[in-house]
Amino acid sequence: MFDFLRTDIYELLVQNTPDKGKDSVIQLDWDDSSLFEQIILKRIIASTQLEGNFREVWSKIFVSHVDTEDSFNYILERTLMRPRDLLTFIQEVSKLH
Repeated sequence: MFDFLRTDIYELLVQNTPDKGKDSVIQLDWDDSSLFEQIILKRIIASTQLEGNFREVWSKIFVSHVDTEDSFNYILERTLMRPRDLLTFIQEVSKLH
């Protein structure tokens, strides 16, 4: 059985338990923006008729920049590189168009 829990929540839960350190923990760090690009590309392709690489598909849905910053990186940084938050944000923004 696999259980997934954000690191901050996990640390809060095990902070005062006597069994701390006796469990097997695998930490998954999402720090590569190209992984997020692939996640978003696959989701967009699966739910639209669009095809192409990430930049081609992204530019058909979103503006390329917010002020001088790349729009994807702008969103990624503001969702703290959390996959679920990124997907939710992009889904909500795309409803506005």
